[in-house]
Amino acid sequence: MRSAANLYVIFVFGRNVAVSKLVEGLQAVYFQQQFSAAQNSKTMVSLKDFFYEVRRQEILTPHRKYVDKREKRFINTASNLNSKRLNDILQLLELPTERFLLKENWVDTNLLRIRNEIAHGERISVSQVEFENTAVRVTKMMDDFSNVVLSAAESREFLKSTRLNRRAV
Repeated sequence: MRSAANLYVIFVFGRNVAVSKLVEGLQAVYFQQQFSAAQNSKTMVSLKDFFYEVRRQEILTPHRKYVDKREKRFINTASNLNSKRLNDILQLLELPTERFLLKENWVDTNLLRIRNEIAHGERISVSQVEFENTAVRVTKMMDDFSNVVLSAAESREFLKSTRLNRRAV
């Protein structure tokens, strides 16, 4: 899911669309590194410089290079994906969350519990049925996420104007 989310951001940033025309979540992704630098410096001058850069770059098209390293990716899962991180990614990219709401409990109580028990040596085996059921559910979630991303890309949901037009109807 992290890979699909990052590919979506790469796709959007490659559309030759001004940053100001992107939905706010994608603007946040674009300016995240600069914001973090301003936040970490703890000086008002750095904050002023950050806002200057936002105003200067919002008319430009995104040009950030993607780096596939843990702290450099556009979208990070900060370790193992859980329902909160999934929901955060969906909200950040302004993608619909409905398909995933019913799966939140299963992800946190079943999938992560089993994974953590195995990783920490508390559980040694998983039945074949349990493994197959988990694989089917995880694959379905990944397919659902990919479909949501593809649909958003095809319908240009990354543009503010698309969102505004849809809300007006």
